[in-house]
Amino acid sequence: MKRGRFVFSLSAFLCASVALVATIFFSSQSSNVAREPVANAQDDSRASTSTSESAEQAAVVAVANAVTITDLAPRQYAGRLSPIDDVDIVPRVTGWIEKVNFKEGDFVEAGDLLFEIEDTTYVVAVKKAEAGLAQAEAELKNADTNYNRAKELLERNAGSQLDFDNAEQRLAQARAAVQLAEASLADAQNTLSYTKIKTPISGRIGKVTVTRGNLVTPQTGKIVDVKSFSPIHLKFAIGESVFSHTFEGEKRIRELAQIKVCPVGEDREDPEAIAKYPEAKIELVDNKVDPSTNTVVIWATLENADYRFFPGSYATVLLSRKLQEPLVGVLLSALQTNGDEEFVFVVNSDNRVERRVIKRGPISGKYQVVLAGVESGESIVVEGMNKLKDGALVAPVELNSAPHQAR
Repeated sequence: MKRGRFVFSLSAFLCASVALVATIFFSSQSSNVAREPVANAQDDSRASTSTSESAEQAAVVAVANAVTITDLAPRQYAGRLSPIDDVDIVPRVTGWIEKVNFKEGDFVEAGDLLFEIEDTTYVVAVKKAEAGLAQAEAELKNADTNYNRAKELLERNAGSQLDFDNAEQRLAQARAAVQLAEASLADAQNTLSYTKIKTPISGRIGKVTVTRGNLVTPQTGKIVDVKSFSPIHLKFAIGESVFSHTFEGEKRIRELAQIKVCPVGEDREDPEAIAKYPEAKIELVDNKVDPSTNTVVIWATLENADYRFFPGSYATVLLSRKLQEPLVGVLLSALQTNGDEEFVFVVNSDNRVERRVIKRGPISGKYQVVLAGVESGESIVVEGMNKLKDGALVAPVELNSAPHQAR
């Protein structure tokens, strides 16, 4: 019996040991299986973090430095030249032309004698008027004498009141007759002066329509014209936005505008050539904006001392704004707007962009003048800024641009 119990106990022990070993084995496998998902989750977390860090890709943008502008590039406009004074010479009396005292195309001064018309009839009229005045003056003298005599007799009670009144009336009539004779003489002399046709202005004589020996009358009309050359008017039109924004309207355009006049066919781009062209001064700004063209008409005065410019011809107007101090300019392509404000993107030393609100000034060639918000030399995004946000990382590339027009 004891041996049987021992065998049974040994068998039981062996079974229990096998069960324990199996339990430990499967427990170990379960632990490994449980640890594997945890490790995988940690690896996934690290991968996600790495991906988020590399998600901010640097945007490739073109940049160009803000520049210093000392002279604004001029805007070009088509200008029309016209004389300030333009006179048609028309005869005011009838007669034969005896003399023509100039050559076509001559420059004349105000008061120069141009034509002489046969004046015999008008000289006679003057003499008749002079005789009429002399007669009236004689009658006045006689009437004055009779008046004084009648007055003296009345004061001494030696004459009648009626005689005195009649003398006084004749004296008044004689005085009126003298005035009438003087007026007739003045009219006759004035008419005689019309036989000597003089130019009222200085300028250049045009084409003559009649020559010596021809009969002219007031109905003949213009026989020649005279157009002033110096000074001369220059008329051109500028856009309303330029008028209002660049030159701040009529109040300051005379102060700020610089007008150079370029003859047709000459260089309109070379700054050295432009500096030598004559300068015009604004004389009149139109009182309205033309609604059909949205422009404002300006009249300027050009001295034209060398008679280089002809009335009726065209010239190129180079209009720019005078600068009292240097300004900052950025390429026009850098300018952005959201409707409420205008801004640019400035690249800092960390290659991140700063959104800068700016105050616009005038345009100078391909540059936008910035009155506030940007400093000269700062790196400005000029291409590729469509999707940029404030603080975005960028990879700036210098823009290959031609030399700017600022000097």
